[in-house]
Amino acid sequence: MKIDIIKYFILDYIRSWTSKIGRRFAYSLAFNYLIPTIGCLIVLFVISIFHDHNFQNLIAILAGITFTRFSDYLKSISSFFYEDSIKVNADKLNYSSEYFIKFNISGKKVQIIYDPLYLVRDLRSSYEMIVFDSQEFNYEPPSIISYNFTKLLSLHKNEFIENFNCIRLDDIDIDGVNNIVSLFVGRVRCFDHLVTNFAMDYKLDNGASIREIYESGAHLSALRDSKMANQIGFNCLVFLSDDVLLIPHRGNNSSISKNMFTSSIAMPYRFDDNQIAINSDDLLITNIKNALITRLGIEKNFAQTIKIRSVFLGLGRDVLWGGKPQMYFYARLDIKSLDYLRHSSFFDSKGRIMDKDKRVLLVSGLNYIENSGVLRLECIDSHMLLHHTYRITYIAAKAECSFFNNLYHFSIFNSDDTLNNWLHKKLV
Repeated sequence: MKIDIIKYFILDYIRSWTSKIGRRFAYSLAFNYLIPTIGCLIVLFVISIFHDHNFQNLIAILAGITFTRFSDYLKSISSFFYEDSIKVNADKLNYSSEYFIKFNISGKKVQIIYDPLYLVRDLRSSYEMIVFDSQEFNYEPPSIISYNFTKLLSLHKNEFIENFNCIRLDDIDIDGVNNIVSLFVGRVRCFDHLVTNFAMDYKLDNGASIREIYESGAHLSALRDSKMANQIGFNCLVFLSDDVLLIPHRGNNSSISKNMFTSSIAMPYRFDDNQIAINSDDLLITNIKNALITRLGIEKNFAQTIKIRSVFLGLGRDVLWGGKPQMYFYARLDIKSLDYLRHSSFFDSKGRIMDKDKRVLLVSGLNYIENSGVLRLECIDSHMLLHHTYRITYIAAKAECSFFNNLYHFSIFNSDDTLNNWLHKKLV
């Protein structure tokens, strides 16, 4: 069993990386290096016809320039493999033991490093969420981060990034007696988030990391005192009516957690219209409907006909990412796997994935490989399903920390739903 798991993990990892290199770096090599070099050789050949004595010197200069650029090219390839560990590294965490939480997945102990701020334990939990929105960009990066802004942002040069407006959690107040959760929010730019929460362990010129400078204590700084951008993350486990969980397998152009499994929906709260104050519905309901289209590829017209039963599971702070606030949900759609495949733009008419960076798996069960951070997923073959044949395949890879946090919230949620024992299913 362990050999099979290792085989699945290694082969899937290699396929993902070679596919990415083939698409990204082959074009880069051809258009940025080979074609210009051939062009220069042609020019040098023409020059040599009239100035034969300069040809050898020009060849030497061209060789030097080509060698330098090709070295930079090889560095860009190598950085692709280790850049995430430079930005954020779980091996360097020295926080209080209260953040180290264990729960079970299929009888295996999983440890997360997480600060749960609010937990919803069952459907009978009655709570009220109140949002106080300043609509202001009140966040200013500390001077050290501002001074190193360009360098920190360059850590994400291998990804597709854009500087859109996000929702920042400035502070939180939880009234445990009356079960009222008050969120105090504002606006923040995505780039501020990339150079703080998503670059916690990068060593600056002074030899210290952002974590060592601003979050070196045993406990996270209170949100009101935090120097991080702290955009709110939205995470949701989406189940279909046949108890299949949709799990994206993140590509290698994401800003963090490359080649990892994520929650069905894992995204920032994006809010482009700063003239309108957000409310609790924007955080709890509206985002799920929009994300079905943008994150799971469901056709817009079809998505509007789907009945969604969504449950807020709670919120907390991701310790690995410097206390980044996250909200967690699970949702159930009244469609089956076959319906999803037929109405998702991520799959072609034969059930094949259209874009490897938008890969969504139809998961019927999962196993955790202890002390590894690796999940082994039992997946339904989408191609065969469209041909009305049920076949199981297995895929193994690491999962990002917020996905495990989402599973933790789901594991302690006591529901009468048939999904209650989903995490405890034993795989073959």
